[in-house]
Amino acid sequence: MEKSTPLINSSSLQGHKSQTVQVVGKIEKSTGNACMLRTSDQGMVEVIMTDSQVIPQGNYAMIFGKVDDEGERIREYRSIDLGDKLDMNLVEQCVQLQPHFPELFVGS
Repeated sequence: MEKSTPLINSSSLQGHKSQTVQVVGKIEKSTGNACMLRTSDQGMVEVIMTDSQVIPQGNYAMIFGKVDDEGERIREYRSIDLGDKLDMNLVEQCVQLQPHFPELFVGS
C-alpha cells in the first residue's frame, strides 16, 4: 500500500516541515511564481508555483507539494484547478478526518 499524503490546512503547516503534503484552498493573490492560498481553516499559505501551472485568482486549487524546512510555505509539485465553487467546510472536515483514515488519502 502506498503511503498517504497528508491533507493539511494552514494550522497544520508547521507540523509538516520538509514533508510532501496536499492542500486545498482558494487563490486569493497571485504574483510572479507565488500565490496566497486561503485554506479550509481560513488561514493563508504561500505557495511557490511552477512556471507551467497558472490557476486564475479566485479559483480553488488542490496543491501537491513540499513544505519548506521552516514550515512557512509550500513548493508546488503539481496542482489541479478546481474551479470557482467549492464547499470549504467539507474540505475542512476531510482535513480533520484524514489522520484517522489515512487509507482514504493514499497517493498524490
